[in-house]
Amino acid sequence: MAQFIRSMPRDVMRRRPPGSAAVVPLGVFVCLLIVALWSWSDGVAPAQSQNDEPDEIEDRGPTPTPTMELLLTPTPTPHPAVAPVHIQQNAAIGNERSDGRATREQFATRLTREVTTSDLGFVSISTGLEHTCGLLASGAALCWGGVAGARQPAPGGRFQSVHAGGEHSCGVRRDGTAVCWGENQFGESEAPAGRFNDVKAGRRHSCGLRTDGSITCWGSQGHGETQPPSGAFKAISAGVDHNCALKMDGSATCWGLDDQGQSTPPDRAFQSIAAGWHHSCGIDPEGRVLCWGNDAYGRATPPDGIFQSVSAGYEDTCGLREDGTIICWGLDKFGQSSPPQGTFQSVSTHAGHTCGIRTDGVAMCWGGG
Repeated sequence: MAQFIRSMPRDVMRRRPPGSAAVVPLGVFVCLLIVALWSWSDGVAPAQSQNDEPDEIEDRGPTPTPTMELLLTPTPTPHPAVAPVHIQQNAAIGNERSDGRATREQFATRLTREVTTSDLGFVSISTGLEHTCGLLASGAALCWGGVAGARQPAPGGRFQSVHAGGEHSCGVRRDGTAVCWGENQFGESEAPAGRFNDVKAGRRHSCGLRTDGSITCWGSQGHGETQPPSGAFKAISAGVDHNCALKMDGSATCWGLDDQGQSTPPDRAFQSIAAGWHHSCGIDPEGRVLCWGNDAYGRATPPDGIFQSVSAGYEDTCGLREDGTIICWGLDKFGQSSPPQGTFQSVSTHAGHTCGIRTDGVAMCWGGG
């Protein structure tokens, strides 16, 4: 990794006077950010196991909390796809182990950040296994964190949606074509041709909702997760090893792994749906959250109230209330179920960390890697 950094152009690595900003193309910025996160977390983040169950994130005990903040400011560019950015980075790191490696809590803090844009802002965000992707109002996709293939930067171009999965990510461009990047061991990043309304990335598979309402899936077929039902659908959600979708009449159907009842939804109408690991959730027409499947840590026991959206993670669930506040339930080992105060427009949780978009367009994340 050090050799990679030394090999970078001197004009990228050169120190600039205090108060000035380095003008860095978005692709280079993302590479630098990923290199920094990897060098900080080297030896800390476990690789995803090839077994059916994800590895548990190691707990090293409490440590003082460092901070990290990134400020992105768009600048004019003749390229119509993605604007480069001015970047000012201020990272306060410390209290590392004696061998120089970051502790698990420090890596968690480095994923707990605010990314602020002066006049663009984030419009959506999606948490993956150990990485996160966000969509800027400009249509540019930005991803950070992760291990192995998940470290691959998002491609250029303008997107209408982006979604982070296990160690890969997928997005739908503004022309309706789908593209995936990152790990591709099972073909999960080989998006088919055609036009899509939405594409969701699971752990080792992906599924897309085509413009005609049909669903196409690709990647791992270990549990039937890439064999969707026929018919027309209006929404889709990819979980770890199963998927759920809403038919045109609002009824839910799920397919794939069903060892905990996560693919057996109740017979009723929903306005949105979310597939997690061993549980799934949906919001009924009255705005109430219902969950089914494994209820360990209370992940499938939602609180009362009216919700705008819900996100099912590995062992936790988070919902956006009617008033814009976020509430989470289930496992909180890394703080993933302890959201900050404030009002938000969206929330996404996965394995150990959660992110949300505030009403001012700022992306915030909390929990571990």
